[in-house]
Amino acid sequence: MTSEPFITPDLLSLMIPIVAIVMGIGLVMLSIYVDYLRKREILNAVHRERMAAIEKGIELPPLPPEIFQSRNRGGSRSPARTLERGLILMFIGIGIGVALWQTGNKAAWWGLLPFGIGLAYLVSSRLRAAEWQPPASGASDPNFR
Repeated sequence: MTSEPFITPDLLSLMIPIVAIVMGIGLVMLSIYVDYLRKREILNAVHRERMAAIEKGIELPPLPPEIFQSRNRGGSRSPARTLERGLILMFIGIGIGVALWQTGNKAAWWGLLPFGIGLAYLVSSRLRAAEWQPPASGASDPNFR
């Protein structure tokens, strides 16, 4: 009686894209749910504040703009953040290219891919620097982490 492994290489090669798709969709769903929870908490806090103001007879403050805005992941990113990403990708590309070149591998040219993306980020940061305005509220940029 021969024992055949349950997970064969053929089965594993089919499972990898399925798991990747399921995890990708799951992460998007989780992001949407967390954004919903964040907005709900803001609305509850604003509601409690407004109800307390009404009870005390104080004039109601205006609604915060965070209630009506969704999280923008790239539209208002600061030039400093774009510059940082560009430098990181350029150095990753250089590192990959040098490491593969030292091993005598012809795949060293693949290091140009992250290098080129990093270079594009650097150019983008220079273009954004001329037109970028810091947030007007006096708070730091929420996309800068």
